[in-house]
Amino acid sequence: MKKLIQRNRIILIIIIFYFLLRLPNLTLLPIFNDEAIYLDWGWRMTTPNEDLYLSLQDNKQPLLMWVYGIFSRLLPDPLFTGRIISIITGLFTLIGIYFLSKKIFDQKIGILSSVLYILIPIFAFYDRQALMESSISAIGIWAAYTTYRLIETNKNKYAILTGIILGTGLMIKSSSAIFALTYTIIIFLHAFKNRKIYKNLFLPYPIAIGINLLVLINPQFWETLNKNVQYSLTLSELLSFPFNIWMNNILGNIEILFYFFTPIVFIFSIIGVFLVFRNKNHKHKFLLYWLLISLLILSLVTRNTSQRYIVSFIPLLTIFCSYFIFYFYKKKLLVTSLLSSSLLIPAFLLVLLISSPNRYISFGAQFTRHAEIGYLTNFTSGYGVDETLSFLYHEAAKKGSILVVTALNAGNPESSIHLYSSKKGAFTSGYLDTQIFPINTLDNIDCLQTIHPLYFISRDDQQAGLNKYFSKLQTFKNPYGQNSIGVFILKPNCIGKTLTLDPIK
Repeated sequence: MKKLIQRNRIILIIIIFYFLLRLPNLTLLPIFNDEAIYLDWGWRMTTPNEDLYLSLQDNKQPLLMWVYGIFSRLLPDPLFTGRIISIITGLFTLIGIYFLSKKIFDQKIGILSSVLYILIPIFAFYDRQALMESSISAIGIWAAYTTYRLIETNKNKYAILTGIILGTGLMIKSSSAIFALTYTIIIFLHAFKNRKIYKNLFLPYPIAIGINLLVLINPQFWETLNKNVQYSLTLSELLSFPFNIWMNNILGNIEILFYFFTPIVFIFSIIGVFLVFRNKNHKHKFLLYWLLISLLILSLVTRNTSQRYIVSFIPLLTIFCSYFIFYFYKKKLLVTSLLSSSLLIPAFLLVLLISSPNRYISFGAQFTRHAEIGYLTNFTSGYGVDETLSFLYHEAAKKGSILVVTALNAGNPESSIHLYSSKKGAFTSGYLDTQIFPINTLDNIDCLQTIHPLYFISRDDQQAGLNKYFSKLQTFKNPYGQNSIGVFILKPNCIGKTLTLDPIK
């Protein structure tokens, strides 16, 4: 053990540094809309007698939801648990960057690339969210590593590992298919020079398909596959050569990288890409091909771009930035100044992100339309959710058994309410919506009643078509926008024809 620690002490120090800058204030930013959905799905999907493939109803692969559901039973706060999982998957990205850059370049580039990954705010942001992006980053880095090793050694174990990694990625999110396509293009190009590699070329595909077999044979997957057109262009659209969309994506990606990769690091990375391109070392160019092919495919197939779409495809840029800095290795003063300038702005923004995520987001929004403003404004923001839950916990403690209902929506506040109801067990939650009732059932109904006190939680004042039955009890306003979360109760002393609701039904 002592020898193992001594041999890997540098990466161990980097890992400790990583956790020190990823863990603080992890739940300071309230639960985001998609986090609420994924964590709620995860809890339901891993509950006995529930649908194990519930997420496929929205064409979202189930693997990460299963992980969320299983591990949320180990810790009291599901949001904290989900974000810890992303920190762990981000750690795999960090380790992959270190070993990949060390293998292709050298250790000093591996160390600096890892430190840059820790400090650059766009990576820190998504490593601290219960979303899929951190996991997909790890898939991309390790797929690049095993593909490089396959080209270098032509050993089938690396083809098998590539299949396992890509298959796992496809069980997490469809965007992993971009890495599968990148692998295919690079291997085919290399096979022209080394025909022996053909024997391993196709091995990853059956492995990846085998890992995804239970999803592929599920009818829900194919029934909801067309939902992906919300995010990606169809084949017919691609064949129409939508240059306006492509140009908007490319310019948008450049803008995101400039601001959230930070300007100096972005410029250094671009120069590093140019230097590697000029370099005659084909080993170095492998990373260039992997990066550029992945980004090109991403820009061509997506309908529009965002930080969230691009973040999983850019960790390799840290290696190119490091390469540029150490390109002047013999000029100590120059290296020191480049190193200092590349770390200063990311470190400042990272501290801002950790200490005050709302200020970090607002700061970015002053410069670019690609800031994640949805975390602060609109119903996607989690502001008001904690206050609503605290209010409901207090009501449950005061009145005993209460029933909390929402409209048939997914996201905030509905998914958050159902998630914490299932986890905490302080109150019973369910849905109440005009869509639930048979047609004309409520036409002549003047009043609704339940055995236990009922609370309806709304987005703004939206009451799922049941407005005449409720009166507002409380409002929790978003401090950064016009949206709010409403708490309604059934109108007291209601007179007229009354329908008694059965929560079980």
